[in-house]
Amino acid sequence: DYRGPEGVWTRKIRGESVTEDFVLDKDQLRPTKAHEALTRLQQRGRLTYLATTNVDGLHQKAGFPRNALGELHGNSFVEECSACERTFERDFVVRTATGLFEHGTGRSCEVCGGSLRDNIVNFGNTVEHVPSMEAVHDRAWVECLKADSW
Repeated sequence: DYRGPEGVWTRKIRGESVTEDFVLDKDQLRPTKAHEALTRLQQRGRLTYLATTNVDGLHQKAGFPRNALGELHGNSFVEECSACERTFERDFVVRTATGLFEHGTGRSCEVCGGSLRDNIVNFGNTVEHVPSMEAVHDRAWVECLKADSW
């Protein structure tokens, strides 16, 4: 439960320290038939862009191309440099922060030495908290406007 009276996000907004009771292990995660079906639709030209709120990276793992994917809530395995804005895909969950508006991972960029941050959009966050998500959301909006039902 995330948004109920005792949900994870509700408790975080109240300032309570909350540990999440699930762990993402990239090696254990497997795409479902739904992920695979979306990839097949894209490969056949029936789906040009996919906007998702999933943060588990399973669409990419199923073969969906990154340039046609909008992860609106970020990706648990991606770190971004706050200085040079490069992104790094990791084999581990990058989020180390426990606060709702904290995004620093405590690691440094191997290119420029800048501070790395996660790109997870927590409940209540805006693009001020995760600046890279503005472009992702803008692209998703444009792609939705261009969408054609079949």
